[in-house]
Amino acid sequence: MEYFIHNGKENLGPFSLSELKTQNINGNTLIWNKTMTDWVQAKELSEMSELIEKKLRDHSLFVHKYFHPQSDQRCGQNRK
Repeated sequence: MEYFIHNGKENLGPFSLSELKTQNINGNTLIWNKTMTDWVQAKELSEMSELIEKKLRDHSLFVHKYFHPQSDQRCGQNRK
């Protein structure tokens, strides 16, 4: 299945599901494929849920690591 995304300015694609992993999409990204009558938000498509959840986890880990680095050190010290 090939998907197209709308980035707010233009339509991009087609992309396979695995190629979408390299795109900057989130739950609100508009997605369309030839089986659809209209564009829908990525969060409405079951096949996008794993991709969106992984991006959220990756983002949360990034924020924690780079904006709260001392909390990692404190946690490590508390465990000793």
